[in-house]
Amino acid sequence: MKPSGAPEEGDLVKHESFGTGLVIESRGIECKVMWGEWGLFIHKDADSWSEWCRRSQLEVISEAQP
Repeated sequence: MKPSGAPEEGDLVKHESFGTGLVIESRGIECKVMWGEWGLFIHKDADSWSEWCRRSQLEVISEAQP
């Protein structure tokens, strides 16, 4: 997690609609998040478990460990 509280790669995050996921990439104001089981339910395809979300829509649950 950045000092500002914004999520970064490796953080476990929570989204209001998609549930819990892992940030796998970040750029600018967005993070690419790999979602858990709810992501599979929404996308119906194991290859599409990830998507880009605004950092402001994500709450950090657990920070990445160095």
